[in-house]
Amino acid sequence: MATLSSASSTNFRGLTSKPSSRRCSRISIASSSSHISSQLFDQQLQRLCPSPHYHPKIEDPIREIVDVLLSIFLQEQLKCTSNKKLKTILTMSIENYRVETSQIYQWLYENQNTFHYKSLLGFFLIVGIGCRKDKKKAFSLFLAAAKKGYLIAQEMVGDCYFFGIGTHENEDLAFLWYNKCAEQGSGYGYHGLGICYEYGKGTELCLSLAIEYYRMSAIRGNQHQKDNSKNEQRRIELATNQFIKLQEELRLYQEKKSSSKEIQIYKKKKLKSFRKEQTVIEILK
Repeated sequence: MATLSSASSTNFRGLTSKPSSRRCSRISIASSSSHISSQLFDQQLQRLCPSPHYHPKIEDPIREIVDVLLSIFLQEQLKCTSNKKLKTILTMSIENYRVETSQIYQWLYENQNTFHYKSLLGFFLIVGIGCRKDKKKAFSLFLAAAKKGYLIAQEMVGDCYFFGIGTHENEDLAFLWYNKCAEQGSGYGYHGLGICYEYGKGTELCLSLAIEYYRMSAIRGNQHQKDNSKNEQRRIELATNQFIKLQEELRLYQEKKSSSKEIQIYKKKKLKSFRKEQTVIEILK
């Protein structure tokens, strides 16, 4: 699955805090060891994998390959691996079995009998593994599984609404689906909320919550966030400092100008300049 920072582009009831509103407020995050992080990852992976008691009546070698691919898909999803990288991983795995990608796709198409297979089929349709891309069909598969409570599909639906994949862009719905995922302990859901709060997508812009949710995501297995959390936090801190300077510039400008219209024009000009530099700022009110 794509990480949210890519434009082309994972139920733990013991959480001390859950995202339940759009209000910008500080939340406390308990420090967690790598052991706890690994344990959370393993628990969630086990919950998402198909039930071990299932045994097909007829031996099916393609099914065995699909189940291996599904396990890889779920693990990489929990790590918030990008779509591009995950496509490469799955394609190489299929090649190792010396079967055609179209065979795997055809099997998934003919066996849409579990949410797991539907979600994997949806991913094949999004990135075009063994088939032509059909993002609308992929979205319908994700949405059907998401409405039944399947977490991976819910994460994918959040992405579809955020980026407009197979459906119209809707930042409010994206926020709601990411929030729903995060309430179940999803590292991807927390990462999605971090993006929403960092850029003010579907909710108010709030840097403090963005940082906390990125940290939560890293704790729950987001490898991308683990590798970049320090750089991400430093980048946000620098942007915050820039915003403070902008506020001071605006204050000095307001002292010189009496026209509210002139002040608003100046404010918009400065904000536009900031966005061009791809910095994160608080919206002036």
